[in-house]
Amino acid sequence: MIQKFGDKGICHNSTHGTNAYDFSLKTSLIIDEFSQGIPAGWCLSSHEHFRTMTIFFKEIKKDYRLLKSRFFISDMVAQFFNAWIAVMGDQRPAKLLCTWHVDEA
Repeated sequence: MIQKFGDKGICHNSTHGTNAYDFSLKTSLIIDEFSQGIPAGWCLSSHEHFRTMTIFFKEIKKDYRLLKSRFFISDMVAQFFNAWIAVMGDQRPAKLLCTWHVDEA
């Protein structure tokens, strides 16, 4: 699915404060032909640093090669987008912000 639809765009989100151990679940989604999000990768970690996200995206790239997405949606933190650019190369998808996070801010 990621090879078929990954060029449309990537959505990346993270859970916050959902367990007592301070772990968060980071999920990367692709958008299918019905505009539905399909999980393409998961990362369970206690950190959301640039380095952690770079490792996660390298694992996605290892399985799916280079993804040239038109857009990248995430919350307002910079490390998700910056790690994506660092791993996936020179292509710069349009950076969009998740509307839920914008409304909350």
